[in-house]
Amino acid sequence: NAFLLGFIESMADFGNPLVLGGNFNVLSTEIFFSVVGSQNDQSRAAVLAIVLLAFTITAFYLQQRWLGRRSYTSVSGKGDGGMHPLLPRRIAVPALLITTLWSLFTVAVYLMIVYGSFVKLWGRDYTLTFKHYITTFAVAFGDFGLRWQGSAWNSFWTTLQIATISAPLTAAIGLITAWL
Repeated sequence: NAFLLGFIESMADFGNPLVLGGNFNVLSTEIFFSVVGSQNDQSRAAVLAIVLLAFTITAFYLQQRWLGRRSYTSVSGKGDGGMHPLLPRRIAVPALLITTLWSLFTVAVYLMIVYGSFVKLWGRDYTLTFKHYITTFAVAFGDFGLRWQGSAWNSFWTTLQIATISAPLTAAIGLITAWL
């Protein structure tokens, strides 16, 4: 779990790359500046967000496949027998309502991101297109083999490199902290 958390946080982090390097882009900074920067290109941000989301979901899936149904718990103190008391109805109903509404809101936001990556211009022209994916992740075969021509490949490879380096370090620190 520490490795998964470290990998996902490394993929989505943009504070550290901005502070430490400042001269290179990662996916999360590209998404941020596509939305709030002078580019104002929500479609590009949506495409990059889907790529970032795909990596984090893939990492989660691989971790679940690796661990399976195994459980790792520490046993200390006195057990509770496994029976948990039910919440009072006056607390359970509002908690369920708030959780359901928040879950629906979260799903709606992700669906809008996916839909926004396939439309021509969000808010004005909802014509379905693959133009943003082609522009962002264009690949060409030339005289010298495969060429990464899209506008996001540099930040994509930098993001993977930083996540690959920092995730094991973050996981190690998390495991040491948990052990201590």
